[in-house]
Amino acid sequence: MKKYIPFFLISLFIFMGIPFSFGSSEDKGVVVAIRNGQLDRRLDELWQRMKVREDVYFQDHLRTSERAVAVLDVAKTGRMVLGPGSNVILGKKVDEYEVSTKRGAVWLRTKLKRGSKMKIRTDVATVSVRGTKFAVIVDDEGVDVCTCTGEVDVTKEDGNVIEVPRGMFLPIEKNGTSPQRAESSHFLLKRVGTGKKERYNFCMECHLTGGRGELKRGIRSY
Repeated sequence: MKKYIPFFLISLFIFMGIPFSFGSSEDKGVVVAIRNGQLDRRLDELWQRMKVREDVYFQDHLRTSERAVAVLDVAKTGRMVLGPGSNVILGKKVDEYEVSTKRGAVWLRTKLKRGSKMKIRTDVATVSVRGTKFAVIVDDEGVDVCTCTGEVDVTKEDGNVIEVPRGMFLPIEKNGTSPQRAESSHFLLKRVGTGKKERYNFCMECHLTGGRGELKRGIRSY
């Protein structure tokens, strides 16, 4: 017998404000939180404001406002945090998930299944995920990759691959120039405080200013 949902139940969901979708729950994620601004999705060439508990799907084009931070749970991929002024396109498929980051800051806590792959693609480098928690910052200066736990591989446009282990970061200038090895993110956090270099303000949302990677009191990792 074909299953169906009576029209009156659908009407009740809408009336009570309960999110409802005919799509498979395995193929969609959800907006967990939006703080200090707004999150928009591009549909039919227009940007539409999103709300908490609204669904997100593969290939969604999303952006955050100048001061906003948005937290997403992405289907079969993990938790994604978009920093202020971010512009990203979510992946196409789960087993080879790829996020295109045009601008802004993206932090991820992955939960990929064995055999699955994930990449963060930017104009100057591609980040291949082996780590579980890491961040990518993209702006006019270039790209920074920082690994909280696990390990990621960064493939530059010239084909050179650089490993970024736990507690390390790799800065890549817009012209592709970078150190030959990843550097300690502890020293970066110690010498860079909120407001001193705007591109790292997103990091200081959780980490102590002038610390060595410690989280602020009362702050838990996403």
